[in-house]
Amino acid sequence: MDLLKTKTWLWLALGHLAFAVGVVGIFVPLLPTAPFVIVAAYCYSKGSKRFEAWIINHPKLGPAVILWRSHRMIPLKAKIFATSMTGISVLWVGFLPQIPVFAKMAMFATVGVVLVFIWRCPSKIP
Repeated sequence: MDLLKTKTWLWLALGHLAFAVGVVGIFVPLLPTAPFVIVAAYCYSKGSKRFEAWIINHPKLGPAVILWRSHRMIPLKAKIFATSMTGISVLWVGFLPQIPVFAKMAMFATVGVVLVFIWRCPSKIP
C-alpha cells in the first residue's frame, strides 16, 4: 500500500474515532460533542470529502463546524450550555467520595482551562 492511501486511511480512521467520541459526548455530560465533531470534520477533510460534506451539511452538526471554520466562533448559547453541563458534572464528581482528590483537582483544572478557552472565543460573527 502506498503512503498516500495509508495517510488517507489514517485520516479517515481518526475522523471516525473523533466522531464516535463526539456521539458519546451527547450522552456523557463531561464529554463535549462539538469539539470532537469539528476535529472529525478536519480529519475527514484530509481523508474523505464525502464524510466531510456529510458533517458540514448535517442540520445539527454542520452549523458549529461552519462557524468554527469561518470565524473561530462559539455561539453564546453553546457556551452557556457547555458551562452549565460541565459545572453540573464537576459538582457531581466533586461530591463522590471514591474519586481521589488528585483526580478531582486534575478534572477541575482541565475544566477550568477548557472554559477559559471557550469564553475567550467570539460569540458573534465579527
